[in-house]
Amino acid sequence: MPKARSSFHRALSVCFLLASGLPGCNGSIGDAPSHAGPESTGGASTTGGPGTSGTGASTTTNMPPGTVTADVGSLQIHQLSIAEYNNTVRDLLGTTLRPATSFQANEAAGFDTLASAGIMNSRKVADYYAAAETLSADAFANPALRARVVTCQPASPADTACARQIIASFGLKAYRRPLDDQESADLLSRYEDALGQMLDHAGALQHVVRIMLSSPQFLYRIELDPEPASLAAHPLSGYEVASRLSYLVWSSLPDDPLFQLASKGDLLTAEGLEAQVDRMVADARSSALVDNFAAQWLGSRRLEGHAADTTLFPMWSDQLRASMQQEMGKYFDDFLHGDQTYDHFLTADVNYVDAGLAALYGMPPPTGQGLVKVQSTTDQRAGFLGLAGFLTFTSRLDRSSPPIRGKWVVNSLQCLDLELPTAFTPPPLGDPMPGQTVREVLAQHRADPACAGCHNILDPVGLSFEHFDAIGRYRQTYDGGLPIDTRGELGGTQFDGLAGLSQVVSTSPDFIACAVQKLFTYGVGRTIDSGDPSAPYLDQMVGRWKGAGLSLRNLLKQVVTNDTFRFRHGSP
Repeated sequence: MPKARSSFHRALSVCFLLASGLPGCNGSIGDAPSHAGPESTGGASTTGGPGTSGTGASTTTNMPPGTVTADVGSLQIHQLSIAEYNNTVRDLLGTTLRPATSFQANEAAGFDTLASAGIMNSRKVADYYAAAETLSADAFANPALRARVVTCQPASPADTACARQIIASFGLKAYRRPLDDQESADLLSRYEDALGQMLDHAGALQHVVRIMLSSPQFLYRIELDPEPASLAAHPLSGYEVASRLSYLVWSSLPDDPLFQLASKGDLLTAEGLEAQVDRMVADARSSALVDNFAAQWLGSRRLEGHAADTTLFPMWSDQLRASMQQEMGKYFDDFLHGDQTYDHFLTADVNYVDAGLAALYGMPPPTGQGLVKVQSTTDQRAGFLGLAGFLTFTSRLDRSSPPIRGKWVVNSLQCLDLELPTAFTPPPLGDPMPGQTVREVLAQHRADPACAGCHNILDPVGLSFEHFDAIGRYRQTYDGGLPIDTRGELGGTQFDGLAGLSQVVSTSPDFIACAVQKLFTYGVGRTIDSGDPSAPYLDQMVGRWKGAGLSLRNLLKQVVTNDTFRFRHGSP
């Protein structure tokens, strides 16, 4: 049997270190990810393996259409995130319990799905064992849930044949692949040991389920390399592809159709994967892309802990914050399940409002329950960047923050990552003095050479939002009647206000490339930066997405049919 590239015990402790020896902020607009040119618009192979040098290095930079010869990359074992764990036990057991909600949360590169984000420590181990105990007890106490696990009735008090069948059927789903002979024998031995401890058939099975739910094979998505030290690319198994696909779209384990396709090898072609994307996006479970991918990428999760000064903003309330989060989710969902294409993500004049959001936006209250889709051309806002949720979580509790808003735009929409050296403490950015505008305060801040590197990029972007206050409400002037100047600049292009910024970002090549990079990072669980040996594949996905049409469904198809999704290699 092939060996896993990394073991459970090797992942018991993961330490992250971000350090830089440079004196100021790193990054420039030119450091954003490359985008596909006309030489890189073809599709990945559908039956053969990817072109690799066997050395882990890219062998070409100018690729003819339809070909990429580069490193498909490798991946550490992947610990289930909080959402993935909760969704997996929901679909595996039918339980309504969500034990992972109290687990320690971690993320890397903005997502909790990265393999490098997984941590293991004594607290996590205790949480896993406690959750397995609670879940197995819940499953066997409820007849409906118990029937999902117990798929045969014992012919005797110690029916090992029935136990073996249950272990095989439950293990297929819990481990997301068929159990090997040794795993089956070990678990059957545990069943027999439990009988020897005076447990009955059901109690012994519950004991085995508890063991499986606390095993590395359940807690981690483990992909195997036939030659763990080899850099030669090999295709993933059908079951490994099924897991990558299901956790990308549903944040959960594969369903029965995916398991069946995996067993027949029908997920190893681009056609098979594209058909499953269509099926899975049409399933209600694809809301996980809104709740997990979009919520992390676009920031609605950040609203959960956000506060606004109710003395300055009496409209602020927990209900308004919840409505903002829901609107951000519905806006993204309109592009995922509707006809909108991503090139209109920053310009579509669509909002989802209830009475509270309508009042904030200066619109008439909608009729009906919940959030209602409206279009208004007189509210001075459009697109994702005009949503109150975005404008709020990128603000301070007492006022808007152009640097925070600017940093979010260049990082999340252009994939420009600005990092402060660990030993650097930026001078405080003070509040405006009476008669002083935010633009004037920021100009003084940029006069400090230690701050200019970052703020020369961020401030001209963030100032374009200044017609919107700290909870996203439109204003003509600052308090006291001071004028608002929303002129800005990005990458040498000048613009004015939200509409101007949205147009400049939307037409930037980095806008499309960054969306591909974000979905790949979330879905595959690793990053591809501009200097990565796998970067040509990122270019290929961009070119293919443009050629297929810029719907989010097509983006999913380009990611899952790419060789970086279907192939991997070992690591010395």
